Amino acid sequence: MAKTKSEANWARENYKSAMEKIQSTKEKFMRRKLIKSLASIEDSWASEVLLDSLEERTEEIRDIIVRELGMRKNLNLELVCRKLSHPLWSVKSSALRILGLQKNPAVLTYIEEMLAEPNAEVRRVLAHTLGDIGGQQALALLLKLAKDKNQFVRASAEKAIQQASKLRIT
Repeated sequence: MAKTKSEANWARENYKSAMEKIQSTKEKFMRRKLIKSLASIEDSWASEVLLDSLEERTEEIRDIIVRELGMRKNLNLELVCRKLSHPLWSVKSSALRILGLQKNPAVLTYIEEMLAEPNAEVRRVLAHTLGDIGGQQALALLLKLAKDKNQFVRASAEKAIQQASKLRIT
């Protein structure tokens, strides 16, 4: 169902207002409270605020956002995939975690580009995400990660392969 111009303006104003409120709130407790209240709103503008709040410096608050967005039924996964090119490794990792919770194999084409990610922690989270999504395409990507130069990425990939395929790697 297409939104009317006034509905789009209303959503844009809600987004802008919520972002300004979050960004101007210095106390972690209050930011967490704002994020939790936004999590109860199912509208797409609220999902966008939560996605843009992945830049939050507090891991606890990012975890709340990841869990909430990971459970949303009508989440725009294209918007989540756009976060994979964000300059902050923590935003990329959070976006991957959301995609893993969503378990939608359609995102694998976007995720595949992350194999060349320079940050090992992001590649480690990528392995977990692929294990959560599962399927033949995810397994093929995990086999590539199992040859990663970083031992922690390799270990995560092997564990994810076992999870996705139920086979033991020896």
